[in-house]
Amino acid sequence: MPALAGLVVAVVVAAVATGDANIGPIGFPALALAAVTIIGTTVSANRWRPGSTVPTPINLTLTFGAALVLLTTRSTLDRVDPPGGLHAMAEVFLVVLAIRSFALTDANRIRSALLMSLGAVLGASAFDPSAATLALLGLWVVAAVTTLVASEELAGASLPRLRGARHAPASPLGGLAKKTGAVVGIVAIAALVVAVLNPDPGRGQARTGTDPGDRAAAAYVGFNSRLDTSLRGEPSDEVILNVRANAPDFWRAEAYDSWDGRVWTRSAQLRSRYPTAGSDYVTPGVGDVDIGGETFVQHVRVEAPYIGAIFGAYRVDEVNAPVTSMVVHGDGSIELPTPLGKGAEYTVVSIRQHVTSDLLRAHDPLAGAIPPYIAGPYLQLPAEVPSRVTALAHEVTDGSPTTYDKVRAIERWLGANTTYTRDIPPLPAGVDAVDQHLFVDRRGFCEQIATSTAVLLRSVGVPARVADGFVPGEESLLGGEFTVRAKDAHAWVEVWFPGVGWQAFDPTASVPLAGEYDSGTLRRAADLIGRLGPLLAIIGAIAMLGVLALFAVQRTRRAAERRRRSWVVAFVERLERAGASRGRPRAGPETPAEYSAALATSVLPDERLVEVGAVVNRATYGAAEPGVDEQRWAEDVLANLEEQFPTRRSVRWWPSASSSARGSSRRAR
Repeated sequence: MPALAGLVVAVVVAAVATGDANIGPIGFPALALAAVTIIGTTVSANRWRPGSTVPTPINLTLTFGAALVLLTTRSTLDRVDPPGGLHAMAEVFLVVLAIRSFALTDANRIRSALLMSLGAVLGASAFDPSAATLALLGLWVVAAVTTLVASEELAGASLPRLRGARHAPASPLGGLAKKTGAVVGIVAIAALVVAVLNPDPGRGQARTGTDPGDRAAAAYVGFNSRLDTSLRGEPSDEVILNVRANAPDFWRAEAYDSWDGRVWTRSAQLRSRYPTAGSDYVTPGVGDVDIGGETFVQHVRVEAPYIGAIFGAYRVDEVNAPVTSMVVHGDGSIELPTPLGKGAEYTVVSIRQHVTSDLLRAHDPLAGAIPPYIAGPYLQLPAEVPSRVTALAHEVTDGSPTTYDKVRAIERWLGANTTYTRDIPPLPAGVDAVDQHLFVDRRGFCEQIATSTAVLLRSVGVPARVADGFVPGEESLLGGEFTVRAKDAHAWVEVWFPGVGWQAFDPTASVPLAGEYDSGTLRRAADLIGRLGPLLAIIGAIAMLGVLALFAVQRTRRAAERRRRSWVVAFVERLERAGASRGRPRAGPETPAEYSAALATSVLPDERLVEVGAVVNRATYGAAEPGVDEQRWAEDVLANLEEQFPTRRSVRWWPSASSSARGSSRRAR
């Protein structure tokens, strides 16, 4: 049955997008639910009742009511906040679909199940920015159109339809195009609603991953004590983290304060100051302020073989991770003595003030004395800094009235006078890395740019340090999740502002200030439209290809059906012409048998015509055509009656010659 087959494809698409389903402590492939759905639809196909339908509002209410109950249960068992339950909702929809697949006995139930499969696809793929999302959505659209077309035919299968009746010819291709456009539009609107209304990701359950074993830490996943600017590398496309969050940020791992001209390190006073348990509040670091702010939740899934640090937006206030202990350093970085392996999940709750450019201008560290605990580690410079570096720092920033403006001035100068690239020559022995970057190479990547920015700021008395981790990464199709790859490894500058704390700056990454990031509905809608526009065009093209294929199959099937039933159609049309030309046209509700009986008692009076009507009626509403002998007999009966009772002729105002002659002969008799 095409409708159920299309629905099965849609459910399989949703299962593939979902991946693993986790109901309470149980984890299993979502494809297992799809397998149950296939079995259920097979059972439903054998129980199909074309004349029985359940009103759509009632059916949808029961279906989605069951989904909400299961979602609440899933949230309770799995300790997932319902606001962050998009993926959980996808799992629940699959469970409901698997259960209801055994009762898909009418067209309305098929359509409601199809709608649920869309919810599962969007819920599961909302956080997937890969090209696979496009392919899955395109395949779902094709399956949905197939299901709708087939279910429409099924819905009308129980209605009596006269084969001989004349109907206005409809364009099958036009109807399919309309259905395709409607389905693509529904996908776009549903995606827009999900993205705009998608709230905080919620605090998901901490999960242990695979055992990372005894491995040496890579620079972008371990906890490092130094950052050597002389090293060169080319990070890969390997996925390191998946971060669910409602806004982008730097996913920070660690920071460095001591600079020797080539290498950044963490000074002794900032090491291992705050050992904590695996799930606890994090003590503010040196220079941090604890005056509150907005809560920013990030749920992180580890995709790398292991990580040795907690990655999260600064300033981390709370961590819920499946570890026995953590070490929180004085610069706010969090070290994991035991690394987390692939598949591990943890939640970070960060506190972010509503930082804007005006706020930072108002809290200028140069407006007063800088505390010694800040000036000591964060204004440190090597004993010998090249004079042209210091001179450049003053040249670029002396015209800027505040620290914030000085930072932006340095960023503009670097953007205009240096080039961001990983293709840079090795750092010669014995040279200052900043001097080499600014005056010799004039090109570099994030580590050179961040280091130069920090040194230029320190040269004019601004407290600064270098932090590393990852930029936000690739945002998902519907927003709300960021896929972080090895190539997103990054270093940036953090500048201290009294009363505000440390604020990240970077001329190479467009990460807005917390207070200047628009998380409103209109911005989210505009972003989604920008992301979905080209994708929907491609999905529509893919869907139309599928529609054309479906149209070709339907056209072939209908042509075969017309060839098989051509005698009945032609004979009924001939019968209608015979009756209408003799003054008795066929009424709309009349069946062929009723019309033949009416002709037999009026303009074509012959009892044999009643028997002819019975033969035609059986062929019209039955599954078999009359035999060749019956066809010939019916044709002979109608031909004899047409000859015996000729068509009425119009009345003439004068007699013809032949009629005058016949009248004379009658009178003569």
